[in-house]
Amino acid sequence: MTDEEVKKFPWSALEDYTDKLTPEQFDYCVREEPSYTLKYLADKLTPEQLDFCVRRSPSYALAYCADKLSEEQFDYCVRAWPSDALAYCADKLSEEQYDYCKEKTKLLMKNQKEETLCISCGNQERTVDDTGRCESCRRDLYETDCAMCDFD
Repeated sequence: MTDEEVKKFPWSALEDYTDKLTPEQFDYCVREEPSYTLKYLADKLTPEQLDFCVRRSPSYALAYCADKLSEEQFDYCVRAWPSDALAYCADKLSEEQYDYCKEKTKLLMKNQKEETLCISCGNQERTVDDTGRCESCRRDLYETDCAMCDFD
Protein backbone atom coordinates (compact mmCIF):
# COMPACT_ATOMS: atom_id res chain seq x y z
CA MET A 1 0.00 0.00 0.00
CA THR A 2 1.11 3.53 -0.63
CA ASP A 3 1.44 6.02 2.21
CA GLU A 4 -1.55 7.93 0.86
CA GLU A 5 -3.73 4.83 0.93
CA VAL A 6 -2.60 4.00 4.44
CA LYS A 7 -3.40 7.52 5.64
CA LYS A 8 -6.77 7.47 3.96
CA PHE A 9 -7.79 3.97 5.17
CA PRO A 10 -5.73 2.98 8.25
CA TRP A 11 -8.34 0.51 9.49
CA SER A 12 -8.43 -1.27 6.14
CA ALA A 13 -4.64 -1.28 5.99
CA LEU A 14 -4.49 -2.99 9.38
CA GLU A 15 -7.19 -5.47 8.47
CA ASP A 16 -6.00 -6.48 5.01
CA TYR A 17 -2.30 -5.60 4.71
CA THR A 18 -0.76 -5.87 8.18
CA ASP A 19 2.14 -8.03 7.03
CA LYS A 20 2.83 -5.84 3.99
CA LEU A 21 3.01 -2.50 5.80
CA THR A 22 6.33 -0.83 6.48
CA PRO A 23 7.11 -0.26 10.17
CA GLU A 24 6.28 3.43 9.73
CA GLN A 25 2.95 2.67 8.06
CA PHE A 26 2.08 0.11 10.73
CA ASP A 27 2.92 2.61 13.47
CA TYR A 28 0.73 5.24 11.80
CA CYS A 29 -2.19 2.81 11.61
CA VAL A 30 -1.73 1.75 15.22
CA ARG A 31 -1.93 5.36 16.34
CA GLU A 32 -4.99 6.03 14.20
CA GLU A 33 -6.85 2.86 15.20
CA PRO A 34 -5.81 1.87 18.75
CA SER A 35 -9.05 0.05 19.56
CA TYR A 36 -8.94 -2.15 16.48
CA THR A 37 -5.25 -2.80 17.06
CA LEU A 38 -5.81 -3.96 20.64
CA LYS A 39 -8.62 -6.25 19.60
CA TYR A 40 -6.95 -7.95 16.65
CA LEU A 41 -3.21 -7.21 16.62
CA ALA A 42 -2.02 -6.86 20.22
CA ASP A 43 0.59 -9.60 19.67
CA LYS A 44 2.31 -7.57 16.94
CA LEU A 45 2.76 -4.38 18.99
CA THR A 46 6.00 -3.05 20.42
CA PRO A 47 5.88 -2.14 24.12
CA GLU A 48 5.63 1.55 23.18
CA GLN A 49 2.76 0.93 20.76
CA LEU A 50 0.97 -1.23 23.30
CA ASP A 51 1.30 1.49 25.92
CA PHE A 52 -0.04 4.09 23.48
CA CYS A 53 -3.05 1.93 22.61
CA VAL A 54 -3.76 1.15 26.25
CA ARG A 55 -3.79 4.85 27.14
CA ARG A 56 -6.11 5.62 24.22
CA SER A 57 -8.46 2.65 24.62
CA PRO A 58 -8.37 1.25 28.15
CA SER A 59 -11.74 -0.43 27.76
CA TYR A 60 -10.53 -2.44 24.75
CA ALA A 61 -7.34 -3.29 26.58
CA LEU A 62 -9.36 -4.79 29.43
CA ALA A 63 -11.66 -6.65 27.08
CA TYR A 64 -9.16 -8.09 24.62
CA CYS A 65 -5.64 -8.16 26.00
CA ALA A 66 -5.67 -7.80 29.79
CA ASP A 67 -3.22 -10.68 30.09
CA LYS A 68 -0.65 -8.80 27.96
CA LEU A 69 -0.68 -5.64 30.12
CA SER A 70 1.96 -4.67 32.62
CA GLU A 71 0.83 -4.17 36.20
CA GLU A 72 0.90 -0.39 35.73
CA GLN A 73 -1.08 -0.54 32.48
CA PHE A 74 -3.64 -2.89 34.00
CA ASP A 75 -4.11 -0.63 37.02
CA TYR A 76 -4.52 2.39 34.71
CA CYS A 77 -7.25 0.58 32.76
CA VAL A 78 -9.00 -0.57 35.93
CA ARG A 79 -9.13 2.98 37.27
CA ALA A 80 -10.22 4.41 33.90
CA TRP A 81 -13.01 1.85 33.31
CA PRO A 82 -13.96 0.13 36.57
CA SER A 83 -17.23 -1.26 35.20
CA ASP A 84 -15.41 -2.87 32.27
CA ALA A 85 -12.78 -4.27 34.61
CA LEU A 86 -15.55 -6.05 36.50
CA ALA A 87 -17.20 -7.23 33.31
CA TYR A 88 -14.14 -8.47 31.44
CA CYS A 89 -11.49 -9.45 33.95
CA ALA A 90 -12.85 -9.60 37.49
CA ASP A 91 -10.78 -12.73 38.12
CA LYS A 92 -7.56 -10.78 37.46
CA LEU A 93 -8.34 -7.96 39.92
CA SER A 94 -6.63 -7.66 43.26
CA GLU A 95 -8.91 -7.35 46.27
CA GLU A 96 -8.24 -3.61 46.42
CA GLN A 97 -8.97 -3.17 42.70
CA TYR A 98 -12.12 -5.25 42.97
CA ASP A 99 -13.43 -3.14 45.87
CA TYR A 100 -12.56 0.05 43.99
CA CYS A 101 -14.43 -1.13 40.89
CA LYS A 102 -17.49 -2.22 42.85
CA GLU A 103 -17.68 1.12 44.66
CA LYS A 104 -17.15 3.23 41.53
CA THR A 105 -19.64 1.19 39.51
CA LYS A 106 -22.25 1.42 42.24
CA LEU A 107 -21.71 5.19 42.52
CA LEU A 108 -21.92 5.60 38.75
CA MET A 109 -25.18 3.67 38.54
CA LYS A 110 -26.67 5.69 41.40
CA ASN A 111 -25.68 9.00 39.77
CA GLN A 112 -27.08 7.94 36.40
CA LYS A 113 -30.43 7.02 37.92
CA GLU A 114 -30.68 10.28 39.85
CA GLU A 115 -29.69 12.44 36.90
CA THR A 116 -32.12 10.90 34.44
CA LEU A 117 -35.27 10.70 36.57
CA CYS A 118 -37.88 13.27 35.50
CA ILE A 119 -39.31 15.19 38.47
CA SER A 120 -42.68 15.63 36.76
CA CYS A 121 -43.57 12.22 35.37
CA GLY A 122 -41.04 10.08 37.25
CA ASN A 123 -39.86 8.34 34.09
CA GLN A 124 -36.20 7.66 33.54
CA GLU A 125 -35.39 9.63 30.40
CA ARG A 126 -32.30 10.62 28.46
CA THR A 127 -33.82 14.03 27.72
CA VAL A 128 -33.86 15.27 31.32
CA ASP A 129 -32.15 18.66 31.45
CA ASP A 130 -31.14 21.06 34.23
CA THR A 131 -34.82 21.76 35.03
CA GLY A 132 -35.16 18.12 36.06
CA ARG A 133 -37.91 17.50 33.49
CA CYS A 134 -37.93 15.34 30.37
CA GLU A 135 -38.61 16.85 26.96
CA SER A 136 -42.25 15.79 26.97
CA CYS A 137 -42.95 17.34 30.40
CA ARG A 138 -41.11 20.55 29.46
CA ARG A 139 -43.30 20.85 26.36
CA ASP A 140 -46.46 20.22 28.41
CA LEU A 141 -45.39 22.80 30.98
CA TYR A 142 -44.60 25.35 28.28
CA GLU A 143 -47.94 24.82 26.55
CA THR A 144 -49.77 25.16 29.87
CA ASP A 145 -47.90 28.33 30.83
CA CYS A 146 -48.41 29.94 27.44
CA ALA A 147 -52.01 28.75 27.07
CA MET A 148 -51.26 27.86 23.47
CA CYS A 149 -54.17 27.26 21.12
CA ASP A 150 -54.67 26.62 17.43
CA PHE A 151 -56.00 30.10 16.58
CA ASP A 152 -58.72 28.63 14.39
